[in-house]
Formats: sequence, C-alpha cells, structure tokens
Amino acid sequence: MSVLFFLITLSMYLWLFAFSWMYSATDEGVALWWAKFAYLGVPFIPSSIYHFTVTVLESYEQRKRLVWLSWLLSLFFSASILSTDALIKALYQYWWGYYPRYGWLSIPYLTFFFGLLIITLHEFWLGYRQIPSGTTHKRRVKAFFIAFTVAYIGSVDYIAKYGIAIYPFGYVPVFVFLVLAARVIWSYRLVKITPSFAAEQIMATMIDPLLVCDADRKIRVVNEATCLVFGYTEQELIDKPIEYLLDQPTIKTGRRIYELLQQGLIRDEEMVLKTKSGQPVEVSISVSHLHDQDWAIVGAVIIARDIKERRQAEETLRSSERYFRSLIENGSDFIFVLKRDGTIHYVSPSVERRLGFKPEELIGQNSFNLIYPDDIPSIKEAFACAIQDQGIDPPVEARLRHKDGSWRVIEGAANNLLHDPAVAGIIINAFDITERKQAEAALRESEERLRAFANALPDLAFILDKQGRHVEILTGQKSLLRVSSEKMKDRLLHEILPKKEADDLLAMIQTTIELNKPQVLEYILDVPAGRRWFEGRTAPLPQIAHPGELVVLISRDITERKLLEKQLYQAQKMEAVGHLAGGVAHNFNNMLTTVIGYVGLAIDALPADHPVSPDLQMVQKSAQKAAALTRQLLAFTRDQPVELKILNLNDLILEIEPLLRQTAGVATSLVLCLDPALGLVKLDPNQFSQVLLNLVINGRDAMPKGGRLTLTTANVTVGQQNPTVAHGDYVLVSVMDTGVGMTEEVKSHVFEPFFTTKEVGKGAGLGLATCFGIVQQCKGYITVQSELGEGTTFDIYLPRIE
Repeated sequence: MSVLFFLITLSMYLWLFAFSWMYSATDEGVALWWAKFAYLGVPFIPSSIYHFTVTVLESYEQRKRLVWLSWLLSLFFSASILSTDALIKALYQYWWGYYPRYGWLSIPYLTFFFGLLIITLHEFWLGYRQIPSGTTHKRRVKAFFIAFTVAYIGSVDYIAKYGIAIYPFGYVPVFVFLVLAARVIWSYRLVKITPSFAAEQIMATMIDPLLVCDADRKIRVVNEATCLVFGYTEQELIDKPIEYLLDQPTIKTGRRIYELLQQGLIRDEEMVLKTKSGQPVEVSISVSHLHDQDWAIVGAVIIARDIKERRQAEETLRSSERYFRSLIENGSDFIFVLKRDGTIHYVSPSVERRLGFKPEELIGQNSFNLIYPDDIPSIKEAFACAIQDQGIDPPVEARLRHKDGSWRVIEGAANNLLHDPAVAGIIINAFDITERKQAEAALRESEERLRAFANALPDLAFILDKQGRHVEILTGQKSLLRVSSEKMKDRLLHEILPKKEADDLLAMIQTTIELNKPQVLEYILDVPAGRRWFEGRTAPLPQIAHPGELVVLISRDITERKLLEKQLYQAQKMEAVGHLAGGVAHNFNNMLTTVIGYVGLAIDALPADHPVSPDLQMVQKSAQKAAALTRQLLAFTRDQPVELKILNLNDLILEIEPLLRQTAGVATSLVLCLDPALGLVKLDPNQFSQVLLNLVINGRDAMPKGGRLTLTTANVTVGQQNPTVAHGDYVLVSVMDTGVGMTEEVKSHVFEPFFTTKEVGKGAGLGLATCFGIVQQCKGYITVQSELGEGTTFDIYLPRIE
C-alpha cells in the first residue's frame, strides 16, 4: 500500500516538475520535450490510484484483472509518447507559456483516464457504504474518497490542450490532495497487518529472548532481546548450536536440550544459560515446534524468559508471608475472617492465647455463639452495617466466651472484603482489652472513692496550675463556693475571687511551686453561706508529664474556730473583770454590813420622833440598795452562794408570771409559749427569776413605744450546726422582743459589766452581765441574736436532766 501511494506521488511529481520547466522554456522544441517527458508519468496516475483504491478497500482479488489492464493501458499511452506524436503532436502558446496540444490518440486516452476516474470514485462509494459505521476503516475510506475527489478536480487542465485558454490551475487541487492524503496516512496509518508483519513486530517488541532453531539445533533467528540479555550480536549467534548458550554444557544438559526440541509443546522448563561474559542467567524455557506440510519437525521456537526478577519477587513474597504470618501468629491481636452469615472461615493461631480455643475448634462455628447474650443485639447491628459498607468500620466492644467459661472483653474493627475474591469475607481485627477495662474500672472506682471522700470532708479541695487556673474541684460543700464547681472549671482565681484574695492565693501557689514546700494562708470570703473565714494550705502535686506545674489547695472553713476564739477572748476578759469586781464586791459588802449594822443600832437607840431618825433611815435604805448591788456583782462573779434545785422551768415561769407582767408594763404585751413536755433542769430558782426579770426589763426598755415580748420554752438538741454551744440535750428559754435591735458593735459588748446604752442614771450595766454569770453557774449558755430595727432574741441553753 505504501509503494502504491509512492507511485501516485511520484507520477504527480513528474507531471508538475516537467510542466514547470515547460512553462519557463523559451524555445518551443525544449518545451515540447518537457511536455512529452511529463506524459511518461501522467498516464500512470489513474492506474496507481485505482490499484491503491482496491487495496485500501481490500477488494484487490476481485478487481485484479481490471487493475492489471489499467496498468497495461497506462504503459501503452506512456510508450506512445516516445514513438509517435499521436497523443501530443504540438504545443499551444498561451499567455502563461507553452502548453501541450493533443493529437488523435487523446480521445482514447481521455476515455481511459476519466473512465478509470469514475470507476475509482464508484469503488470508494460502494466500499464506504458497505463498511460498518464507527470503524477506523470507514473513516479512512471516507477521507481518501474526499482526497481523490479533490485531486480529480485538477482534470480541468485538459481543456487548455484543445486550444481553449483556461489557465491550468490543476496543481492547486493536487497540492490539496497531497495534504489531505498525508493527514489520512498520519492519522489512520496505511499498514496492512499480515502474519509475516505481525511476526516481525512481535519478535522486535518482545522483552523476552526468542530464538528459532532448525532440526539440527542450530540457531537461525534471534530477536533483539536475545542480544540484549546474553550480550551477543546477532551474527555471533547465528549458526551456533543452542548448547552454545548453556552455562555448564554437559552430556546431561545436552541430552535435555535434545529432548526438549524433540518433544511436543514445552512450558516453563527452568535452566541456567550464560551471557557472553560468562554470567549465569536463570531462565524459564518454553518451546514450540515448527512443522512442514507433512507435519515433520523442521525446527523450534524457543522463548527464554529471564526469571531473576521473578525469583526475587517470589523470595520477597515468601519473606513477606513469613513476616506477616509471624505477626499474625505472635501478635497480641487475633484475626477472624467471617462469612456473610457470621460463620468463622479463618481465625489466627493467636486466638488460643486469648480465648483458649485452637483455631480448628472455632472454624466453621457461628461467631455469635461466642458472644455474651446481652451484647449480641448490638454486635449483630454492627455486623449488618459492616456487610452493607465496604471498608473499615469503627471499632466495637463485646464480651467473648473463653474456653474456661470466663468472659473476655474484646475490641474489634470490621473490614468488609466480601467483594475481594482473594478473601471473600469480613475481616475482624480483634484485641483483648479485658485488663484495660479492669484497670479503667479500678481507676473509676478509685476516682469515685476519692470524690466521695472529698465530698464527705468539710474542707474544699482544688487542683490549680501555676497561673491560678482551676484544673479540678473536689468538694461537697457547695454553700462554701462563690460559684458552682462547673463554672469554676478552667477559670482563673481572678475571675472568681476578689482581687486581694486572688493575689494572695496566687502568690502562695507560686511560692509553693518555687520552694516545693507547703504554704498556709488565712483569708475571708463572702459565700452563699455568709461571710466565712478560710485557712488555705497548698502543696506541690507530683506529676509525671508536667512536674512542677500543679498544686493542691485545701481550704478549711475556720469560721467556727474564729468565733470560738473570739468567745474565748470575751470569756477571758469577762473572767478578769469578774475577778476584779468580785474582790471589790467582797470588800464593799463587808463595809456595807458594818454600816447597815451600826445604822440599825442607832435607829433602835433613838426615839421614833428624834429629828435624826429620818436621816438614819435614809442612810439605811441607801446601804441596803448598795448591798443589793453588791449581791448582783457577787452573782456575776459566781462568788455568791447558790441553792440548786431540780425543777420544771414552766412552773417557775408561771409562778413569777404576775411579777413579769407587772415589770413589762401595760404598753408591752407579754406572750408565753411553754412546751408542756419540757424537761427538768438544775438551778437556783431565785437567781434564775432575777435572770428572767432582767431580760424582761431589757426587752421592755428596747420598746419605748410598746411592743410584743415573747417568752418561749422548748426541748432542743444541739449539734455541729451551732458553734457557740456544746453538743448535747438542752432546755431552751428564749426571750424575744420587737424592739430597736442592736448593732454588731453593741452585740460584741452586751454581756460586759457596766456596759449600757441607756442614759446616765437609768442603768448600771450589770443586768445582762448578771444574767451571763448566773447562766454560767448553771453550766448553761446564753446567746443573743439581733439585727438593727428587727428586734432582739436572747436564748438560754440549760442542760436537760433526764
């Protein structure tokens, strides 16, 4: 096909080349010579085109006679140019130059030319219609049909050969034809695939050495790969016996070569050949025989495949298999391969270390039989999702039965490889996490115990970093936190506490970290439980990951202790005052006794109408008042002798009720709320009557415009909630007024002797001090509760006698 296209191109080239010289000739004889030279090739154009056409259309065998007839006619017309002037008898001279003038033979020639042109186009048209659509061949035929149609437009050049002065522009469509034809050849190739062509290409492109031997085992043909692998040139191998390539030729190997060449089809016979340099080459030999028409062996085709890379790949594969088998068999994980219904298709040997079963005991069993009953629903759901989704699913946990009957916690991830023919199952990569779960449970239990212990303690426990950020809050005392523990988490001290307290605590934390020693700090905070005193103690918190960055802060509520310290100070002060007042009272009482005695004797010695008698009586009354005041001082200092009796306070209150109401006055309403089941107490009734009278007087004076005074009795038990009274069972006597109340300053001095808020001359300041002393003599407690403008309540706790 390529030769035919070359002939077409050559004919057209001769035509155009000769005509160009004819146009440029100035001598008519020279121009006529070039015209006849051109027609040595022009008659062959339609024949070569028709031959090319039937070859492209693969119809040469059917059109063979017509093809050769066209070639003979072309040869005839070309020969007539050399022997006669019948085809070209002279020249015309036009404005563009000389041009051939046809003779009588032109009519047969043009009939031949245009007849073959029409036959060629008709062949193309018929062939195009018969070729299946969408094929490369159809597109190629269509392209050639268009190209040759364009080329035949150049036939207009024949008009000028009969004396008609039409410029011969035929070279233009011919040039277009050459461009189109070249494009078709480049795009669709004009290669005829024949057995010999295919064989040549296969040999040239094979990467494996190929040798063809004759019946005498001599090498007749080798491909390029043979030369590259063994290092010989083709000439060095031709006519050499095949044994020439053996690594170590022996009688045995020679006989084996002979057997291979005599046997039938051989596949993958391994042996060792050698290169030109003597290096051994491991190859896999495949042999197929060549037969003549009588089916006798005339030779053999030998393909020698270099198996060095295959051997290396096989060894790498075996090493990889050994490696991964070792991983699977000795790893802590174990692997299941499950079928679609959950049947165990494969399980790795390491399962025996984890579940006690040998692999053969599990293969063929349904995997769900190993799962704890409560875990089966969730595992079946996860297994169904794994079947639907290809790829690796998130890990799930389940309890699997050990051979000894115990249960192990297993974490497994599923990988759906049902679509992979090599696996055709779901791979479960499982890991025994029983010990981890036990450790996690123990850790949670330890954390819960620690949290419960922290919640049971009255102290506040915090873990803070060196910036003062709350890392952990451990406490059950919510009322002692300024904000909830959830809001404190990850917040700084300065975001929660007042600036001064936050600065002090942060400085203590940083000092603890720098010195690696515990620190102590007292501070006051307003919390939901009120204003409280705290003692904070810090200590470094040991850490592995970030040592020296955290501290533990234990804050203890010391409000009760502070109050007790305050009360102790008050008691010590009162005791000192009492000792002083007691000493003065004793001496003063002795002097008053003398005064009262002598004044009495003087009054008795004088007549009743004596003018001095009234003065002496006034002195006697004043001395008696002074004696009463002395007795109050002695009661306060507990130096006055008492007569203790066991009694019911309700009876004592009802007995002195008239005196109490008279003391309260008409503007004050006295209300008694007495517990009928009131317990018994031990005290001096006379002294306690004085206590009640003093409290009623104090309440009355606090309500100058009148009000309500309530006296209550009840049985109470005091526990830890009351820091000022010892724990135990008491009879409570409360005296509550609706008066003006007291300030904190007044409350702190209310039981001190000679302290009074009344005007001068209206009180000596010993009433409440006397009450305090009498109650203490009875081993009781007296407390005061008061708010300015809200009234005052005095509570007396007397030990209850069962």
